[in-house]
Amino acid sequence: MHLSDGSTNVLPVGDHASVLAAWRLHARLVRRSLERGYYQGWDLHPAQLPSRFAATFAFYAEGLPQAVGRLRAYVQHTASGFMDEPATAAALAGFVLRAVECGAVSESAIVEGASLTRAQLGRLARRPPTRDDSGASRPMRLPPSVSAQVNAATEAELRDFLAACCDVPSWVDAVVAARPYPADDALVAAADRAARAFTAEDVDRALAAHLRIGDKAAGGSAQARWSRAEQSSVSSDASTASLLAEANGRYEERFGRVFLICATGLSAEQVLDSARNRMTNSAAAEQAVVADELRKIALVRLRKGLRT
Repeated sequence: MHLSDGSTNVLPVGDHASVLAAWRLHARLVRRSLERGYYQGWDLHPAQLPSRFAATFAFYAEGLPQAVGRLRAYVQHTASGFMDEPATAAALAGFVLRAVECGAVSESAIVEGASLTRAQLGRLARRPPTRDDSGASRPMRLPPSVSAQVNAATEAELRDFLAACCDVPSWVDAVVAARPYPADDALVAAADRAARAFTAEDVDRALAAHLRIGDKAAGGSAQARWSRAEQSSVSSDASTASLLAEANGRYEERFGRVFLICATGLSAEQVLDSARNRMTNSAAAEQAVVADELRKIALVRLRKGLRT
């Protein structure tokens, strides 16, 4: 629930005693709202800024040592005296991010104290992914403690799960070999880095487990569930199914493989447009596109599989 409120209409104006009294009142009300977890959206007078900054900085400065210590223990899986879990870690990370953003502490001090970057804190706090300066999406956000699940799994369990995400042995080997992961973004980065090295042989092997776009997977296996979810936004009416079948056939005749696309969130029109546009690619260019689509699917399935 989002709540925004003002603080007080008692202004710090007049003689010295009146200003001090109004500042004390304002600082106390600012502090109270922070302690109770709701954030005030406005002040009425420029002279209230000193007491707002003083109260806000003091609140975060006092709470930071414990918050940073608990976050560090949570990420590194060490004892802290608290039974923190993902939701608590998200709240702690949000607290630390607010401290950085309001200027109460520098980002470098947080990195030094908690060994966590601002991006890592954003993921722990479950903030929406942002975009870098080039406009490209940053790595997908995973739920907190996903890396802990990977670290705790037996090698056989992890290999089976990763092969279900993407049946490329070299990719599975790379993700397994990089354990333990200190944080979720390290896991994402390792999986992404390994997927960017897919060869033509890797792609051909993985494509054997993928249905044509528009076909519905049967059964209750992880691959079947993921495939149905990934294509859930692709309409299955007769007209669309016919167009997809035609596009699949032309693509297979042109390139000798099934048409692969990371269909999560895409409409049937977007999938068809992509299939038609990719028909103009050279064989080498399309090979690179397919490898990148396979990479995207592997990361989507990694996230979904570890969330459930």
